[in-house]
Amino acid sequence: MAEPMATADGIQLESLRIELDAKLDLRGFLGIGSNAPVGFPEICDRLHVTSDARPEQLAALRARAVAHSPNARTILNPVALTGEFIATRSAA
Repeated sequence: MAEPMATADGIQLESLRIELDAKLDLRGFLGIGSNAPVGFPEICDRLHVTSDARPEQLAALRARAVAHSPNARTILNPVALTGEFIATRSAA
């Protein structure tokens, strides 16, 4: 998402690498800790950029990319989760 936005802003990116870091308490995930949180309490992103752009240009680009990212929007503003359970009895 950031690369097309950089091009639109006239920023030349030589390279872009994104790292995500999150911690997960497996007790909550496995349902074995009554007070353990389920999910990621925090996700940290690190953008490794090689560019001749100024730091404030890159900061503005990051902010715009996050604002238009479907993944970031879903994390920041959770959506309704709907579904159904379909059970079929085995013939045996």
